[in-house]
Amino acid sequence: MLNFDCLSSCRLSPKIAILSLSVGAVALIIPIWPTAIAKANPPEEFSVAQQQTGERAIIVEEVKGTVTYGPSMQAVTVGQRLRAGEDELRTGQNSTVRLYIDNHIGSLEVAENTTLKIKTLSKEKTSLFVWQGRVRASIGKTIRTRNSQKQESKGENEKYLIAQRNSSRGNYPIDIQTPAGIAGVQGTCFGVNVGPTGKTGISTLEGSVVAIAQGQEIVVNKGQYVVIEPGKAPTKPEKAPTRAAFRLLSVRKIGDNGIRIIGQASPHELVYVNGIAVETDIEGKFSIIIPRPLNRRVRFVLRGPIVTETYYEIAVL
Repeated sequence: MLNFDCLSSCRLSPKIAILSLSVGAVALIIPIWPTAIAKANPPEEFSVAQQQTGERAIIVEEVKGTVTYGPSMQAVTVGQRLRAGEDELRTGQNSTVRLYIDNHIGSLEVAENTTLKIKTLSKEKTSLFVWQGRVRASIGKTIRTRNSQKQESKGENEKYLIAQRNSSRGNYPIDIQTPAGIAGVQGTCFGVNVGPTGKTGISTLEGSVVAIAQGQEIVVNKGQYVVIEPGKAPTKPEKAPTRAAFRLLSVRKIGDNGIRIIGQASPHELVYVNGIAVETDIEGKFSIIIPRPLNRRVRFVLRGPIVTETYYEIAVL
């Protein structure tokens, strides 16, 4: 029997933002209590006919907010069976969805502002692609050690795949692709972050993950993370911080209505400024110019690949 409680058992602790700013901004102290996704039971078994024909689906377990699927952007509903193809699943602002991968493979939690495509669902293969955002996965321990590795190209952008073998069914690979690299698992809980330029952060909560890019493999053990930039090999594994390491380096007025913000987060974290995904470099540094908000407040969200999620808010003059 698989354990689907790995991700849902995680709880986000309340974070308090205390920032020291440059001239032109004052600090606020804002306590935040993020809400964890409620636990749901896995769907019932598929019929014998479905298993024999190899019919596959990813099932919607829980929905919060605006979650759409397909070119017509239809809202998804609990119990809906998502098929493979060119259709994309999108989560809006303050919206999340929990998905169940059939055949007892595992479950996925998709964060807000994420775009995910189900590329392949067949008897032999389960293939997903995360364009942007965060996906946290809990993969059952009956999915055994990775056994094969594949590589494919699309135009000039190379995607690297790593597969798993399900020993009870023979070859049954699972791969999660991003524009920069991929994470392969061995009965584990892990998270994948994809930034606006494709930079990918991979972090492991339980078990081990293998990151592959540019022909290099890096094992990411429990409590570690790596970063992959498009066209580069994965970084060396580092210990994942237990809390966000956020530094606000500068806040300056630009012209009459602009603000330049320079800061730094942990390299594997996603950074959002007033709801906009911000590009960060390999060290987590970023620089962005935004219109000065009418309410004179700027909100930061730092989102780790697994459970770390911290909010900051500042007031600007």
